Amino acid sequence: GNPPKAGCAGLAPLGVLPEAQRSGVGSALVRDALARCPAAGWSIVFLLGDPAYYARFGFVLAAPRGFRYESECFDAAFQVLALEARALDGASGWVRYHDAFSAL
Repeated sequence: GNPPKAGCAGLAPLGVLPEAQRSGVGSALVRDALARCPAAGWSIVFLLGDPAYYARFGFVLAAPRGFRYESECFDAAFQVLALEARALDGASGWVRYHDAFSAL
């Protein structure tokens, strides 16, 4: 594959306590994280999660755009969001998260 020319981020697993769910906490966390990405130099964000939930933020499945995570078995949950137009142009391949993700 061809690596993206833009900086990439991986959005960590997101969890909200059951008693706080459906109160907007999760959405606020995602929106805040995405708002901070450009200042950190990240134009592309990858994540593993429920497409029905993350679509509201603009995430789309990554496999149809040429990106995969570890194995094809993750294709139904692996997603990407380009924060800048054309950030994904010409890019494809296997995505690896930082080793710190393995410690979660």
